Amino acid sequence: MFESDHRFPADALTRFASRFLSGIGCAPAIATEVAEHLVDADLCGVYSHGIFRLTQYADDAKAGRFKPSGEPYLTSAEGGAPLVLGKEGFGIPAMRLATQEAVRLAREKGTGTVGVANIHHTGRMGAFAETVAKQGCLAIMFGGGARHEWPQVAPFGGAKGRLPTNPYAFAIPGGNRGPVVLDFATAAGAGGKVYAARASGRSLAEGLCIDAAGNPTTHPETISTGAPCCPWQGPRATAWPWWPNCWGRPCSAR
Repeated sequence: MFESDHRFPADALTRFASRFLSGIGCAPAIATEVAEHLVDADLCGVYSHGIFRLTQYADDAKAGRFKPSGEPYLTSAEGGAPLVLGKEGFGIPAMRLATQEAVRLAREKGTGTVGVANIHHTGRMGAFAETVAKQGCLAIMFGGGARHEWPQVAPFGGAKGRLPTNPYAFAIPGGNRGPVVLDFATAAGAGGKVYAARASGRSLAEGLCIDAAGNPTTHPETISTGAPCCPWQGPRATAWPWWPNCWGRPCSAR
């Protein structure tokens, strides 16, 4: 940690983030929910999904990439499966709503599958998987889509971004010791790590990104010129981010 880093009380950061989000058009309840989620990510040490995301959210809203005022609702996908639509708003409240419905179905029927669509950033997916496991259920989650807007990851052997950092999260109940949670991006690291490093003036870890010519780089500013993140786990990596797109679309079709 750099000596120039500053620490702030979590409750103060939450209040600040909530006011900030209200200022870009969020309803008060959603502003508070998203703020709490971001601060919780920082408290968990997942800075790639923490409070620094506020500037990204403001920029995306200004660019018309999503609508901060959008509020999710539960409906049905083609065929009758439950589906949460986000009205182009934040993915965090949509994921919370989907998680609640999945747990309800699992307790009632033994299993529950819920699609989520038409949303912006979902935040730290592991937080939602952990919520499921704390209620005695197994959680399997993955995120995909928007590959045309967020081509951040180069396929194995490539030098240009073609895929998002589509994440996976798994969680199982762990008894008195708490849930066992696995949450990972399908790039060598979460895209947020690159943005966080750029915002704080830090260098990247080796092996995380390549430059526009396909050469390894530790300079986070290259991501803004179209240079991509490296794939995770070599040639097998290309299949991992594609799978959420192939499976997720049928789950959320209308």
